[in-house]
Amino acid sequence: MSRYRKVEVQVWTDEAFRALSSAQPNGQTLWLYLLTGPRTISIPGVVIGREAVMADDLGWSVEGFREAFAEAFREGLAEGDWKAGLVVLRKALIDSTGAPRDTTKPESPNVIRGWAKSWDEIPECDLKSDLLQRLHRYSEALGEAFAKAFREAFAKPLAKPSRKVPATLPETRRQETGDRRQESGEREGDRFAFARSPAPKGPTPARKPASPKPPVPGQQETVAAFHDAYLAQNGVPPTWGAKQAGQIKQLVTTHGADEVQRRIGILFDGRGPAFLAGPFDVGTLVQHFDKLAKPSAPARASPGGVPQGSTQIALAVLAQLEAEDAERNRS
Repeated sequence: MSRYRKVEVQVWTDEAFRALSSAQPNGQTLWLYLLTGPRTISIPGVVIGREAVMADDLGWSVEGFREAFAEAFREGLAEGDWKAGLVVLRKALIDSTGAPRDTTKPESPNVIRGWAKSWDEIPECDLKSDLLQRLHRYSEALGEAFAKAFREAFAKPLAKPSRKVPATLPETRRQETGDRRQESGEREGDRFAFARSPAPKGPTPARKPASPKPPVPGQQETVAAFHDAYLAQNGVPPTWGAKQAGQIKQLVTTHGADEVQRRIGILFDGRGPAFLAGPFDVGTLVQHFDKLAKPSAPARASPGGVPQGSTQIALAVLAQLEAEDAERNRS
């Protein structure tokens, strides 16, 4: 079990504390402020306030605050919607192992019911919709009593049409036409998975060896487009596996190669939502695919270039994955 200490929120406004020498803008001080500061509410990991307000709390310039927050964002610790005035701490509920954090784990289902009283304080935005799904999956991970309390206390928010891709509960993975389901985890919503059909009971009938499935039209080109964009931005190739190739295949099947490649361009040239920051993996593309339908900002040039032969590398990886899939079907 991890060790932790309780910190009073009012320490940030205490006169004696404020008389101490203050820290210059830095990511560590900002992270402690976001965890324990006066803008937090009863729901763990939720901070309400715009950047200018928080910068003033810390005695920093807005520019200094932005630089410190960019550090937390790059590490996957926090994301914010500054127009709405909302910050969500991504790892406030779940630790690096995927287990509920001891510091935020509710002592009883009544604590979750109490969270609902603070829900209306949170500004309406896409980040709030995403938070609702995270809290829902979190309550499910705690057990049925907590999940039942959440469903009852948050019945009205859950009944509203989601502003985001609907998420399934943990351990319920399925694929439906035109429907994507989010996977729970440390970075909730960043990964997608689909269940395989259960194996039939009894002896397996003999069958002919399966031939490699041909890629859907445009799948190879889309894999290459993502590979090249990632490599140009980060200087190293992305990680490819059966999961990532399957996600690209599903997007291309549902939306078409041209549309997926267009949104890959929006993601990597900086025209996506302001709260997104690289490095972007395939999960980022899948999670925020709907938000990339229209550019949110002017394009910016990507650093570096694409080394010669990178497209062939991506296509070779895809071919290998298809061959492995065929081998699994034969076994």
